[in-house]
Amino acid sequence: MIEITNEDIKEIVEDITLNIFNIGADRTNFKILKMLPTDLKSVMKELNLTKMPINTRFNELEQAGLIKRRKGTGKVTSTKMTNYFLELINTIKTKVEEEIKPQISNLN
Repeated sequence: MIEITNEDIKEIVEDITLNIFNIGADRTNFKILKMLPTDLKSVMKELNLTKMPINTRFNELEQAGLIKRRKGTGKVTSTKMTNYFLELINTIKTKVEEEIKPQISNLN
């Protein structure tokens, strides 16, 4: 039997976390996350993409735990992880805006 150490668990969690950011921070995938709940046809229309590329993105997002698909319906919903991810991104955006606004204002 293989023993999994706390260090192994930390490394696995870090890998999963980085993968969530890698998949979720892709600009097109991020647009999809902001559209949730949605469906395949709406995403195809909004992003001007065909079914195959959207399904590829849905698969990536689902594997990362960022969406839940209702098979056979085309419907896609958020997960708890989606909400945490979007909340964290919004917090980071707010902090970036707080840092950059004074610098941009000084350029005027």
